[in-house]
Amino acid sequence: MGDIILLDRDGYWLRSSDTENEWGFDLQTGRRFGDRHAVAWRAMQNTRSGSTLIESQLWTWMRIDPLSPVRASVNARYAPSDGPAVYSELPYRWYVALQTPREQIALMTSRVWRGVIPPMLLLLAVTWALSAWITLSQRRIARLNRALAERAEAAEAAEAAGRAKADFVANMSHEIRTPMNAVSNLIYLLGQERLSDYARHLLRKMDGASRSLVRIIDDILDFSKIETDRLVLEEKTFNLADVLDNLATIMASNAQDRNIELVIVPPPAPIDRLVGDPLRLEQVLINLAANAIKFTEAGHVAVSVTILNLERDEATLRFAVRDTGIGIPPNQQQRIFEQFAQADASTTRRYDGTGLGLTMRMASYTAALAQASGWDEEDTNQIELAATLHDIGKIGIPDAILRKSGRLDAAEWEVMKTHSEIGHGILEHGSGPMFRMAAEMALHHHERWDGSGYPMGLSGTDIPESARLTAVADVFDALTMTRPYKPAWSIDDAVRTIVAESGSHFEPRLVELFMDIMPTIRRIKQECDQRENDERNTRQRELRRPSA
Repeated sequence: MGDIILLDRDGYWLRSSDTENEWGFDLQTGRRFGDRHAVAWRAMQNTRSGSTLIESQLWTWMRIDPLSPVRASVNARYAPSDGPAVYSELPYRWYVALQTPREQIALMTSRVWRGVIPPMLLLLAVTWALSAWITLSQRRIARLNRALAERAEAAEAAEAAGRAKADFVANMSHEIRTPMNAVSNLIYLLGQERLSDYARHLLRKMDGASRSLVRIIDDILDFSKIETDRLVLEEKTFNLADVLDNLATIMASNAQDRNIELVIVPPPAPIDRLVGDPLRLEQVLINLAANAIKFTEAGHVAVSVTILNLERDEATLRFAVRDTGIGIPPNQQQRIFEQFAQADASTTRRYDGTGLGLTMRMASYTAALAQASGWDEEDTNQIELAATLHDIGKIGIPDAILRKSGRLDAAEWEVMKTHSEIGHGILEHGSGPMFRMAAEMALHHHERWDGSGYPMGLSGTDIPESARLTAVADVFDALTMTRPYKPAWSIDDAVRTIVAESGSHFEPRLVELFMDIMPTIRRIKQECDQRENDERNTRQRELRRPSA
């Protein structure tokens, strides 16, 4: 702490740390505060109180009147109310000052900082930690919001895909119904002509098969029944022999193609006429017989009906489909009654699995490239649907060629190339825009930018844009997927091949766009691969599940 001094109004010391300076006005020694500290003395005289840093010392002062309480007390007691004060203003004015050296100021400042800095640092650390926690929380919330948004987008995309699938099925059903109506009418007109008994017998079979197909198409058109799982069974009188006759007519060609004998045992006489839904019964028998033929390489397939119980107006029948094929292991037999199940997933490749996942992946590639090319949403959705049919012509190519593990010879290659025209022939009669685009893509997706492709040798922009888009997507999908004749390539190797073929096989502009959207292409492939792996793992888990 500093030294406290007391000065009178003339600057003489009344109280000082140095006693030689005190009461100098009495001794007239000339020791006055203003003589030694002139700047500080002037500051005290100019202001009643204050502080200032002068000559490396901090001066703090206040001016006081030591007799002010005495005057006030005497005047209050003895002075008349209307007369002069006993004590008037006397010339007393003292100064109380505190002298603090700079060293003490520095020491006090150091002590203050030592007391303040640790709490401040602690407060800063707590503030920083709180700020960091808030930032991390905001990032987590942002990631959660993005995940929720992506999930919502995925849900919307799934709903859109469902709507697109429904539209596709409805469009396909309408397109199939148009020629089927024509077939039915032609069968009717042909029935009005004079025909031999055998020809009329065949005509009746054709009429029964066409009516069955038309009824199935009618159910597909009412797609809401499928989505709500409410296909209502009819109750009508029908002839069981007619159902079995239609079954024989429809399945005969399948059996002949595989050189298999198809045996349809006539129904027992007492139950020829029944009440029920003949269309559903026929559908079930067709599915069972088709699977039996599909998995039978030699021998026969037999369909028979036996009576389990017969009462006055009710019969319990057993329909049996027997074959000499690979059969179903006992622990897998229950699974054939589950929706979309197959006893052994490994049989899909050997016995003609649908390959729907492959076409959907390639169609997604095509749609992404079309969108990058500037196609609007409606046209992009249309090309995605049409792209699933680009290779439909391969149903006319023998399995020995399609599944050959080695390189095709010249004759086999010529047969393979006909699938473009076969697919076009299947699709060209469709009246809807999607089928017209699908026919265009099926015919031209093997044309090359430099004119060296097939079947017409078109080049450049003479190739329809839908086919040019499909060409890039189809080759990328073929390279990155396993085929009977090759293992799957890596995405990088496939991309290098496509870039190398830019200007010869593919339109350069589309190759550049394909490279630009490569993150989207990778995401589509990853999602499709993951979905297929999940389905495969699910099937394997179900195969390992012990039977009840």
